[in-house]
Amino acid sequence: MSAVIREIESVIGKESLPLLLTRYAGQRVYIPSPENLQNSHDLVTFLGRESAEKFCAHFGGGTLHVPMNNAAKIVSRNHAIIKD
Repeated sequence: MSAVIREIESVIGKESLPLLLTRYAGQRVYIPSPENLQNSHDLVTFLGRESAEKFCAHFGGGTLHVPMNNAAKIVSRNHAIIKD
């Protein structure tokens, strides 16, 4: 897991991290400052208000490159294969 992904996880938690990665992995995303975060914003819609506010408080006011998390995908896939 990259340092950026670990930092994101420390801010929004393990439960919200997969939601964010599914939506934005591999993309550059503008993150609004907390005072400009509207209820209709994508982050609020799929992370929930509380996690979105935390995320914006930490990363807001600029762009963030959300890296791919290929290592986690491979581990998840391998567990699924073993389980079958």
